[in-house]
Amino acid sequence: MEWKIVFSDIDGTVLNSKHELLTSTIEAVQKLALKNIPFVLVSARMPKAMKLIFDEMNVKMPMISYGGALVVDEQNQILHDDKINGSVTTNG
Repeated sequence: MEWKIVFSDIDGTVLNSKHELLTSTIEAVQKLALKNIPFVLVSARMPKAMKLIFDEMNVKMPMISYGGALVVDEQNQILHDDKINGSVTTNG
C-alpha cells in the first residue's frame, strides 16, 4: 500500500499514557516527512499546544485543531477557519 497522508489524534496515539512523545514515534513521523507524506495531527487542542509536539518531532506538517474548526498547512497558513458568530454567543 502506498501512503499519501497520515492523520493522527494526539492523546493515547502520538503521546503515550504518560503524555510523552516516544523516540520511535518521532522517527516514524520524520520518515514520512522525508517521503513527502504529510503527517497531520487532528485534535480539539489549540494550535499552540499542537505546535509544541511538531517542534519536538522537528517537522513541519499540516494540523487540524479545535475539532476541525481550524485547518492550517505546514507553513501555518489557514486553509479553513470556522469561527462561531459572535451574535450566537451573546445573550440578546
